[in-house]
Amino acid sequence: MIITEEYLDKAFDKYNIKMFDNKLPRPRLRLAKSKTKLGRMQCRQTWMGKWWTKDYTIYVSTYYDMSSTQFDDILIHEMIHYAISYLGLVDTSAHGTVFKAMMETINRKFRRNITVTMKTEGLVPRNAMERKDYLVLGVTTKNGSHFLSSVNPSAVKKIETQLQTATEIKSYDWFSSKDDFFQNMPRVRSLRGIRVDELRFKEMIRKMRLLTSPFLLT
Repeated sequence: MIITEEYLDKAFDKYNIKMFDNKLPRPRLRLAKSKTKLGRMQCRQTWMGKWWTKDYTIYVSTYYDMSSTQFDDILIHEMIHYAISYLGLVDTSAHGTVFKAMMETINRKFRRNITVTMKTEGLVPRNAMERKDYLVLGVTTKNGSHFLSSVNPSAVKKIETQLQTATEIKSYDWFSSKDDFFQNMPRVRSLRGIRVDELRFKEMIRKMRLLTSPFLLT
């Protein structure tokens, strides 16, 4: 799931009413890209005869691909930290007896799965889930053969020069594709490719985005 700061705002308001008796002013809610910390509550303290805590911010990491339930559990975890600080509750440690008591009450009453430590083990980074854009060269030769190449963007200028001087080439086009067909193909740096039959060639290029220039993807 892809979350936004607007999503966090709405989720905070919902859980504030449902779990914290609407006692918490909405803090700044921000997205982060931390690999090791899925959530973080940050505040600023000022000494004015005594310590005043203000400027609360809750961060939720979007580094991993997670469900809305997982994101919400992270947010609620940080809301517990926020509630303890904002309401002036004294705990024995960062995840002490007060935190654990609030966490266990919420888990039991609302069937959540909030934990003291939020482990990243088993989570998949979001960028690993995103399908890559492949720079593809489609070539038709004068003898009617068809070739597809997954091209390394850094080699476009070199390959363009080779295309201009290759007398056996009838036509060629550059494409952008996310098709898994190109996942295990080498990203070539010279004019070479995989030969495919005409039916497969036409089927593949129909699914790809035609580029007016290969440099648009470099």
